[in-house]
Amino acid sequence: ADPAAARGLARAAATLQELRLLEEPSTDMSQYGLDDPVLRITLVAEGLEGPVELGFGGQTGAKDGRYLRIEGDPGIRIAPAHQYRSLDKGIEDLRDRRLVRFSPGAATGITLSRGAESVSLERSDGVWRLAGEAPYRAARADVDDLLAELTTTRAKRFLDADDPELGLLDSSRWIEIALEESDPVRVDFGRQDADTIIAQVRGSDEAAELSAMVVRTLDRTPEQWRSQEIADINPWQASELRFSYRDRSFELLEDEDEKWTLAEGDAKPVSIDAPWARELLAAIDRASILGYFEPGADPGSPVGEFEIVTDGHPRVAFTLHQDGAA
Repeated sequence: ADPAAARGLARAAATLQELRLLEEPSTDMSQYGLDDPVLRITLVAEGLEGPVELGFGGQTGAKDGRYLRIEGDPGIRIAPAHQYRSLDKGIEDLRDRRLVRFSPGAATGITLSRGAESVSLERSDGVWRLAGEAPYRAARADVDDLLAELTTTRAKRFLDADDPELGLLDSSRWIEIALEESDPVRVDFGRQDADTIIAQVRGSDEAAELSAMVVRTLDRTPEQWRSQEIADINPWQASELRFSYRDRSFELLEDEDEKWTLAEGDAKPVSIDAPWARELLAAIDRASILGYFEPGADPGSPVGEFEIVTDGHPRVAFTLHQDGAA
């Protein structure tokens, strides 16, 4: 069941009201449609002595309500029509339409297959990287978008997965998510048109028709997954920056009072404005990668390094090399 839909149904039952109570109801329940109620509800709740049986009959003449009878109570009530509608739900209204159910933060690996090629991503120390001999950093925002799309997308409808027209048999397009403390989740993809795509979670007997947006990142090449950010940091959470270039070195630190100091080499630290420190860190965060060297290529001699410490996140450290004008 969809948690939100189930809570809504329970809330509607718990807050059911009556417009009025018929003073002298007829004993002929067929007049109210209560000889064979159109909707029966059994309500079980803490604080009740036992199950409460509700039966809804036909509409009132003004069509603003429904006749209602509580089992064991001779009275006939009229309940608001809108409350009746909020209780008149079927399986398709209440079932969970999420494609997969896991927390994005529990993902430790992602494998995407698009036929002959596949891309594997791995998370280590809070950083997503492309698996392989050259573990380039992956674009964190793109990974977050992919996991969010998978865990929030809802099925438009459910279908028989054995239908060969769905294109799921021997599918070569799939995604598998490795999780910290549970089995991997794999989703196979089948027929796709401009707006929808067919998907099946491995182990399920059903297929789901989804918005095609869920696979917008599936066909990315490894190069397209590479991060274009030099330092993926949050400037407002950073507390230390150490920087050296050739024969000069600097240390930028935040103290407990959220004030900043800057020191060059062994010189005495001086106070600096917090906005200036944040803007410097923001400039580093905004800096983008112009290009990557091929694995094994020589980027030139080291000329410096910088290190950023961000609260609650992995340390960010880079070595600087000289390569022509870059």
